[in-house]
Amino acid sequence: MKNLLYCMLIFTIALVQGCKKKDAEPEEAMAPTPTVAEHLNSAAYVQLKIGNYWIYQEINVDSQGNETPTISYDSCYIVSDSLIRGSKFFKLKNFSPLFSYQNLLRDSSNHIINSHGEIIFSANDFTTIFANNFVVDPQSPADTIEKAISKMTDKDLSIIVPAGTFTTSNFQKKYNIHPNWAQGVPLRYMNTRFAKNIGMITQTQPLFLSMTSSVERKLVRYHLN
Repeated sequence: MKNLLYCMLIFTIALVQGCKKKDAEPEEAMAPTPTVAEHLNSAAYVQLKIGNYWIYQEINVDSQGNETPTISYDSCYIVSDSLIRGSKFFKLKNFSPLFSYQNLLRDSSNHIINSHGEIIFSANDFTTIFANNFVVDPQSPADTIEKAISKMTDKDLSIIVPAGTFTTSNFQKKYNIHPNWAQGVPLRYMNTRFAKNIGMITQTQPLFLSMTSSVERKLVRYHLN
């Protein structure tokens, strides 16, 4: 009888072990999908098409960054296109209370350039210095009045203007002015901010060495064909 019970116990243990669920095998780790940098179309940020226009309000900005809106407005219209050295440029006419001027722009290898071949915007290149210039004292050519570099900065910066809130990238000219000429403000910046599918949102007007304040254009309204 004892032998019979012993045999039944052995059989029961063997049966339980045989029915025991196997541990799940560990899943093979999946390699992460490599991140592909987004390649943006620079032309989408300037909207070069005849009939497009933008209206801006002029804002006075002091050396501390304090802004004072003015009652002055200016505008920018794309009025025509023109062939220069076999390439099609778009003519932008700017009208302001003080003066009017025009620019000729086109897309070249996903960079926006003017008729002098100077890059004025890139949606993707935020490392290259596109221009490195200096101005010397005409009375003393060995003395440098100012140095300036141009490059892209502030990628995807959100800004608020009268026309709304926009995500922008900035083409910046940074000026380093000799103390004898700087009026106490040796570093100055000209910023031109563009938004995808809209165009230019803000722009610092040309700077003067004798003035530490500046004028900035801010988008009020626009029309795109």
